[in-house]
This record gives sequence, structure tokens and C-alpha cells, in this order.
Amino acid sequence: MDTYALIWRAHETDDTFDQQAFNERMPALFEWLKQLKQESKLLACGGGGFECHPGGLTIIRAESPEEAQMHANQSPLSDLGTTEIFFWGLYYANLSELNQASKLE
Repeated sequence: MDTYALIWRAHETDDTFDQQAFNERMPALFEWLKQLKQESKLLACGGGGFECHPGGLTIIRAESPEEAQMHANQSPLSDLGTTEIFFWGLYYANLSELNQASKLE
């Protein structure tokens, strides 16, 4: 399996972004993330933004770019933005941040 970064960026800028529509999708987003975790595909996830756009990062394991694209397409946020799929030739990772892990239980 390979590692892929799913880099999501909202279509709308911070000024016009519909935060309410985004917030309404949070339960479905966390269900999607939980499913990835249950399948041992999820390595990391988080949100934030670009200079002028909300965004997020989901790092997964997948057998192929096509599988990574399939998972990206299943995100409840896919129609609110675009997702770039980045093959990540991982050399080192020491990720153990679990402050919000209870949201994926």
C-alpha cells in the first residue's frame, strides 16, 4: 500500500464560504473518517486553510491512485471544493497527536 495526501480546498474564499453548510456536513465527514479508520486506511486528518480558502488534509493508505480518488470522491465535502491527490513517498513520520481522537470513535 502507498500513502496519499488528500488535500481539500473550498471553492469559495473565506469571505463567501458558507460556514453553516460546512458545519451541517461535519457529522457525515466524521462518519467518513471513522470508516477510513475502521478500514485501517486513515493515517491523519485535520482542517485549516489556505491563504484565502478553507481547507483540510486527510492522509490515507491506498492500493492505487484510483483507490485514493475513490475515497476522496466519497468525502461529504467533495462538492464544496476540490481535492488534489498527492502521492506521498513517505520517508519518515512520527505522528502521535491524539487530542481529538475521540471524535473518530
